[in-house]
Amino acid sequence: MKAAAAPIAVAALLACSRLPDYAEPKGELRASGSVDLSDATFYRALTRADFRASEPPAQAVGHEDKLGAATCAVMAAAPGAKFATRPIPAGDGAFEYEATPAGLHYRAQMNRACSWWNPRDIGLPEDYVLEHEQIHFALVEIEARRLNATIAGGKPARADTPQAALEAAQARLDGQMRDALDALLARNTEFDEDTSVSYEPEAQKRWLARVQAELAGGTSD
Repeated sequence: MKAAAAPIAVAALLACSRLPDYAEPKGELRASGSVDLSDATFYRALTRADFRASEPPAQAVGHEDKLGAATCAVMAAAPGAKFATRPIPAGDGAFEYEATPAGLHYRAQMNRACSWWNPRDIGLPEDYVLEHEQIHFALVEIEARRLNATIAGGKPARADTPQAALEAAQARLDGQMRDALDALLARNTEFDEDTSVSYEPEAQKRWLARVQAELAGGTSD
């Protein structure tokens, strides 16, 4: 089995605590290594001190009085992930080639350097805002686990040449990443619609119970 290097995509999410256009959850696919994770933390309970950005995200400038906080989070692949290719006998001495991810595993990380906490009092309890951002982070971790399960359950990509198999495997992964990003943004938007237009502690507690139950159902390791 030959290991072939391949770019592994990363999904980046910006999650905020209000829902108008300037604060909608937003994300993109980016190449591994293009996201600075030097001040990132894997999924865990957050504290106020984890929000280290001195300025709000660009989309929120001018609307700071309506934002409690902004969380930058990513689903990032573990370092060293590659695609492995191997020949498969196809009869009459010919071969096809299979390509599968090797060591590919995604985890949620919060980028503390770009996560921002509003120092102004906007009329929301601090514990409510922190709980809100914790749920956003949990939704990223849940989607990372789902993506890992999808990748693990997939069949190898097969083609006539190693390069074609590798390209097919990368295309499949890119599609899986796009699906994961769409699902991630949709669910974070649903959460914000339920909890961010006004102070909704009961709705937020229901979401907290939901994500805690989902996290308890499996691990990312």
